[in-house]
Amino acid sequence: MTLRGRFGTVGRNAIVGPSFSQWDMSMFKNFALTERLRLQVRAESFNFGNHTNLANPNSCVDCPGVAGRIFGAFANYVPRQWQFAAKVQF
Repeated sequence: MTLRGRFGTVGRNAIVGPSFSQWDMSMFKNFALTERLRLQVRAESFNFGNHTNLANPNSCVDCPGVAGRIFGAFANYVPRQWQFAAKVQF
């Protein structure tokens, strides 16, 4: 059945991909060295859970064997990263 140049009755955006999830975490501790001198030690983590975000499913509905399958990770996937720093305030 053709309806205004389209095949089938499925509406637009009917294929939904997996959700995106990324947790960032930061920890820091302040130390008073003297009355005017302070030290801050920091640890920061990006994508703390190391969760892989998958790409959207294949939207080719008339391709046998590949319709709706996911073949890779999200394009801007960032694996877990740690960053450490120390800051002296005076």
